[in-house]
Amino acid sequence: MWDWVGGRTSVTSAVGLLPAALQGLDVDAFLEGARAMDDATLLPDLARNPAALLAAAWHVEGAGRGRRDMVILPTGTACC
Repeated sequence: MWDWVGGRTSVTSAVGLLPAALQGLDVDAFLEGARAMDDATLLPDLARNPAALLAAAWHVEGAGRGRRDMVILPTGTACC
């Protein structure tokens, strides 16, 4: 994909969706989840907005100085 195409490295672009579809993943359900998260991050109630909560946690853990050493590791119990 060309450099000028926005989101070219996004998992929700053709770069991510095509491999997911080829692996048999439910791309429609994935995109519906992405839409739901987009809606959730637009909530003006900051206590219910996951993006605002993450930003607040990052601010606190970074001592308010913009340190960028926070790592988020998703885990799961599902196995192949």
